[in-house]
Amino acid sequence: EKVQPSQIVVIVDEHDHVQIGSTQVGILDMKGAFAQLQDATDHRFKSVIIKADPKASYGLILQVMDAAKSVDLTDFGLANHVQGMPGGMSQ
Repeated sequence: EKVQPSQIVVIVDEHDHVQIGSTQVGILDMKGAFAQLQDATDHRFKSVIIKADPKASYGLILQVMDAAKSVDLTDFGLANHVQGMPGGMSQ
């Protein structure tokens, strides 16, 4: 049996690389990756957590959100701290 994720997480790093779940994807593949995740989880998720590096492109983050919306992922949470980044102190 597959272990199901508890939520859909997208990571955008400082070089504008996108990881959806555990898969690194290109910009043109984002919609397909979200659709695959939705199919694998019986469309039970409506939200996406986006963890973006502060240096990530704002336009790319909007593209991620558009791709997610295309498969009925309509709620977004943004996290500005990517695990493993230095300076993890909160302000």
